[in-house]
Parts: sequence; C-alpha cells; structure tokens
Amino acid sequence: MAGSLELIKSDTVTSAVSTVLVTDVFSANFDVYKVTVTGFELGGSPLSGHNLQFINSSGSTVTSSDYDSATLGMKTLNTYSEDKTQNGTTGRIGMSIGTTPNEAVTTLYVFNPFSSSSYTFYLNQSIGYGNQWVAGKSIGVLKQTSSITGIAFTTNTTKTLNNGTVSVYGVK
Repeated sequence: MAGSLELIKSDTVTSAVSTVLVTDVFSANFDVYKVTVTGFELGGSPLSGHNLQFINSSGSTVTSSDYDSATLGMKTLNTYSEDKTQNGTTGRIGMSIGTTPNEAVTTLYVFNPFSSSSYTFYLNQSIGYGNQWVAGKSIGVLKQTSSITGIAFTTNTTKTLNNGTVSVYGVK
C-alpha cells in the first residue's frame, strides 16, 4: 500500500487480557487503515488461532454471523494449514503470536470500515514463533453495511493475550 500514514492511536497491553479492544479509530477521514500488532505474547502454549471482530458506531462488538475469512498458515517445520470460515461470528486472521514477547508482527489493512453503504474488508500478513516460525496471510469481510469505528482482537481458545502494542494509521 503506497501513500503516507497518519497515526491515529497506539495502545499497549501490559497484562493478560482475553480481548484487546481498540476503539474510536475509524472515521470518515480515511477509507483505508493500516493496523500493526507487535510483541503480543500468548498466555500459554501451543500457539492458537487468532480472531478479530469489529466495533460499530454504537460501541458494541459485532458478534453476528456475518464474517467470512480465509487464512493460510505457512510453517517452517510442518505442512501449511488453511482455515476458511463462512458466516462466522469472528473474522479469522493469520496473526501469529509467540509464547515470548517480541516474536510476532502483524500488519492488517482495513478497507471502508466507516462507510455505512459498503462492507468492511480486511487483509493481513504476519510472522510469529512458538515452537517453529509461522507466517500467515488472511483475507476477510464483515458482511454488514454498518459504520465501524473500532476493532477487537481475541484468540480462538481460552488463552490470554499478554503484552504487545496495537497501532492504527490512516492511509492517505
């Protein structure tokens, strides 16, 4: 993605949480956003899948069955893995999170989240280390024409997210 970036918000997680909420970051000022996630540590091993949900203009996390996504996991020691979800309650992302800090980086692009006349699309790429290096690529869509103002990150297990920083930029 070419263009200049404007930092909108940066949040740091300093303790174990089940969900990382980043609110009030999407607005009418930009159509495309870059979200970086660095240094997340998973509370326990082995690595697990990771998900996102969007937050609407009412401040509520969108949990309806309107997420479609596909993820490719490229592992250094094993065969690759694929994950496809249709009509899910979360969007799957290839966000690799290590079991020690600073072993994971994710870059996510979100398209048209604030527009109430189009779906919200995203794509991401990531790298992380648990017992092996895992690179991931994902695409997804929230099939709603609601105005989205934030994003939430979770795991697909009962594990927590410890430490790490989420930064959101508007792409000019």
